[in-house]
Amino acid sequence: MGSGLAADLAIADDNYVPTAACSRFFTHPIAVRRRLAAVAIVLSCGAGSAPWARAEEAVGGAKLPQIEVESQSAVTVIGSSESLRAVITALCETSGVELRSYRAPDRPISARYEGAPLRHVLERLLRRESFMLGFSAPAGEGAAEIAWLSVIGTDAAAAPVVASGAPAAPSADPPPGSGSIFPIALIDSDNVGVRANAAKVYARRLDDEAKLRQQLLGGSVQELASQLSGHRFAREFLQTVRTSVRNPEARVKINSLLSRVR
Repeated sequence: MGSGLAADLAIADDNYVPTAACSRFFTHPIAVRRRLAAVAIVLSCGAGSAPWARAEEAVGGAKLPQIEVESQSAVTVIGSSESLRAVITALCETSGVELRSYRAPDRPISARYEGAPLRHVLERLLRRESFMLGFSAPAGEGAAEIAWLSVIGTDAAAAPVVASGAPAAPSADPPPGSGSIFPIALIDSDNVGVRANAAKVYARRLDDEAKLRQQLLGGSVQELASQLSGHRFAREFLQTVRTSVRNPEARVKINSLLSRVR
């Protein structure tokens, strides 16, 4: 990365106030600022704590930086990658965000974010791209969470477009694994810890997210099994999900898939 990137990363100060996630539809320049105590953005690598979801291995042939997600308010991305698209794909899969499309040219990235809000991390990683974010309705008094992301192009003056409940636009260039309800990129990891974490996070999502659970329960065993066909760690993934998921109907469906996936 050149000196221009270093200058861009230097805009942070201690007056960072996150943009409101409740607006129906708006745009703004990406000049994101944040608390130095919460987020550090530099061009070196470091270590992080052990969260409930982690991705570190290659996605589509591209080596990933350290990616850890404790919640959407505490995300860590440390290191470099030749593929921003691979990083965004893994980050979305690990945090439970639907990546609806990725139509921007790929590029290398190098960054350090520790314990940062997911929205802040996405805005910084995609500061050269145009993209849309969709938010789920908050439960009770909880804050709305990012439900989906669509990267729609590259623009030197890119700004995010935030929508709530907006319909999805069809993708002409779907991201890796976009046709599957399973985190394929993480299932294919050569790191056993990454695969185990991915399965446990998926089981937790099946218990907590009615939409994902219905996609599993409503899908045919043949179709769901075909999504996992050819992935060498698919059975290991399903076995870990089966032992971790609490929902009895989901467990029965996972058992059925295990009988079909080889």
